[in-house]
Parts: sequence; structure tokens; C-alpha cells
Amino acid sequence: MTYPDDVVVQAFRTVRHLTQLAESLSDAARYRRISPAVQTQITHCADRAEHIAQEFLPDSFGSWPEKTDWVRQSLLRDVEWMIAVIACDWVQEVLANSVLARPHTEELLSFATALRRNQNGEVCPASGSAAALKEKVNMPGFKDFIDQLKAAGVKIEGEAALAAKVAAADQWTEEVASLALVGRKDGIRFTRDSMDHPSNEQIAAIVRGYPFTAIEQSHVVDNVVQA
Repeated sequence: MTYPDDVVVQAFRTVRHLTQLAESLSDAARYRRISPAVQTQITHCADRAEHIAQEFLPDSFGSWPEKTDWVRQSLLRDVEWMIAVIACDWVQEVLANSVLARPHTEELLSFATALRRNQNGEVCPASGSAAALKEKVNMPGFKDFIDQLKAAGVKIEGEAALAAKVAAADQWTEEVASLALVGRKDGIRFTRDSMDHPSNEQIAAIVRGYPFTAIEQSHVVDNVVQA
């Protein structure tokens, strides 16, 4: 079967918003140096637009009713992510330097409502307002965790890139653990002044205060290296 026409239109509309946001952020780079965090958002937009396009190519794996719902939910997550990102002050500052069209929060919120409509035309509960979605990106738990690590003597290289990647993740603890393990290629590294400052136990005590799994705790503690 093929996807319903409304889902195809919604997919194209999502791609349009993603590419508009990427182009606006890229345009700003012509006038000022952009941070790795902004570059991460541009890359994320491009990756998601490509994945959506691939789903609707004739040689894709096909669709079925349950997958149609899954695609709608996937598009909704993209739209909510854009709402959250655009609400961030540091993104707004970059966009202020672009003359290109970009998606606006009110438009995205309206689109998100349309994506939440089920087959009976009923609107499913929203994930949250723009302020609530912005709060998801800011993630007080993540900020507190980083502040505690710094206070203990851990230095974080590529902190802006780390925050940007965490903002795009469903679980910030899982993303932090992954980046502690393999984040060097993105310029992300956790370091300490010496072998024992802070000690593994001091770092572990901080990590245990947050909802990391046992494996994730090990990834974080074992990858805070000596500078």
C-alpha cells in the first residue's frame, strides 16, 4: 500500500520546515562564526530531511496502517524538536542574523496539532507548550549534572556541542554516556586535572545522583580522562 495523501503532504511540509531552519542557520554563518552547537542543529535538520525523503521513495520498504501512524509520530517528534530549538535564546540570536525565511513557532504549533489528529479526527494530547518544549531542551537535570561535574574539577571540552546533541536526544543520560564514550570525534571530552582529582569515586557519586543505568555510569566514570 501507499501512504495516505495527507501523510505525504505532512512529510513534505516537515521537510520544508527542516530545510528552512537549516538554511537560515547556515545563512547566518556568512556573517558570523557559528558554534559547534549550531552546526549540530544544521546537520540534524539535514539528516532528518533525508530520512523522511527516503521513506517515501518508490523503492522504500513499503507501508502499512501501523507504520502510517509511526510515520506521523516521527514527523511530530521532528516538529516538536524544531519548536524546542527555535525557543532557545542562542538559536534565536543566530537566526536574527539571517534574512532567509524560517519556520515560526505559531506555525509549527498549529502543524503539530494537525499531526496529533487520529483517524477519527480527534486531537491527541499535546506534548507541551512551546515553553514546556523549551524546558525539555534546557533539561534542568542535565544542567545540574554538568554544574556538579565542573564544581568537582571536571573540565568539559566541546560543551556547546554536547548540549546540542543532548537537546536532540530522547534520554539525556543515555546521550551523555554515549558521548563520554565516543564523543571525541565531535570535539567532546571530559577531563580531570590529575589521576585523582577528582577521583573515580567522586565522579561516580555525582553520576549515581542521576538516572543513568549501571552501564551508562561506567561509560561516564571510565571516560573522564587525565588532561
